[in-house]
Amino acid sequence: MRVRNHITAVPCDEDILAIAARRIIERSRSLPDLTNTMVLLPDLQFAARLRRHLLQQASAKKQAALLGPVISTAEQWLCEQHRF
Repeated sequence: MRVRNHITAVPCDEDILAIAARRIIERSRSLPDLTNTMVLLPDLQFAARLRRHLLQQASAKKQAALLGPVISTAEQWLCEQHRF
């Protein structure tokens, strides 16, 4: 797994999920397929809003639909990585 070290400061009056969606869509090399993208959220209650933002950003790039990214929490992801 290749991890890129990009840090974005987000002002407190901006929607971090909207910015994340824009960055994901801008950096994707395989639109509309985001299945190789992993997004870790603090809680899965934010997943629906992130998906909505992703679709809006994809629409702006003339993509009618997406194969969505893997969305998980850090806790769930760590548990999956350390299964025996």
